[in-house]
Amino acid sequence: ELLVADPSGNAKSTQNDDKMVIKVDAMIAKLLPPAAEPRKYLKLTELPQVVNAHIKPIPPVRINYTIQVDKTSTYGELVFDIRVPRVPVKDPEPASAQNSLAQQGMLLLTEFNTVTSQLEPQLATLEKKTQLLSLQLSSTANKYQFFNKLADDPVPMLNDYIKATSNALKVLSGDDGFDEDTVRRSNFYQENEAVLFENLGVLLSNGRM
Repeated sequence: ELLVADPSGNAKSTQNDDKMVIKVDAMIAKLLPPAAEPRKYLKLTELPQVVNAHIKPIPPVRINYTIQVDKTSTYGELVFDIRVPRVPVKDPEPASAQNSLAQQGMLLLTEFNTVTSQLEPQLATLEKKTQLLSLQLSSTANKYQFFNKLADDPVPMLNDYIKATSNALKVLSGDDGFDEDTVRRSNFYQENEAVLFENLGVLLSNGRM
């Protein structure tokens, strides 16, 4: 690597640009001015200055025109289309090398698609197993909570369970205990949101909806 820490600087300050140097190789040495003793390292902050010394701007395009000061309009009568010369950039790699890289990329994409299509059935099977295990875990957690509460205080727990079961039985049998005229009012759903949500849960869990 060309970018290294300054051997003469503090090793703890390697993140600072002033403490980073570049090894002068053969290509960088051509950019440096001639010196009695060749430099081995170049500060990172000095690199832009060295590069800018070898860069020149594009020659300007000069056009002879006349400015009319007797008119208030800023629109001219002539329009100039300026063609900016484009410097051809040499291709660092031949066409054969680019074609080879393109073929390798297509082969990798084809292999990736093949492996993906082969793994899709396995991934679908694993996803089904994961969903099944999640349902089993949820059911086991509910059973644990039920028996844990039953072991701590069985009498109130059984009373609550019997009450909830009887409510669920009423919901499943259609005997919800609500007056037909009452359920037509909007405030009924606001005041009994928790009860209605529980009833919907009972119907959904038993496949009634």
